[in-house]
Amino acid sequence: MAKIRLEINGRPYDMVAEDGQEGRVIQLGQDMAKRVKNIAHQVGQVGEGRLILMAALQLADEMQALQARIEQLETLSKNAAAHQNTVQQARDYMTTVYGDLADKFETLAEQL
Repeated sequence: MAKIRLEINGRPYDMVAEDGQEGRVIQLGQDMAKRVKNIAHQVGQVGEGRLILMAALQLADEMQALQARIEQLETLSKNAAAHQNTVQQARDYMTTVYGDLADKFETLAEQL
């Protein structure tokens, strides 16, 4: 485990990260610091815990919106797959119909 230091709202936080994940944790910390800073500019310094909670609620809200969108896209994907099956059945049917028509035209041509 690697030790890293994050700074949020001017306050340092010593954290640990799995080896190799330090950059990712630092990036996440920087995103959180940016969110806290934006909230502090909007509502003022209402306390460290409250600012971090507000940023966490923003993240949770975004996560729920993304999860809802993922569910929507999964449903669309499933529906597309079902429609693809119908389209393939229609193609197969049309292939059979055209094959039958070709046979009938050949028979007619032979009779003439």
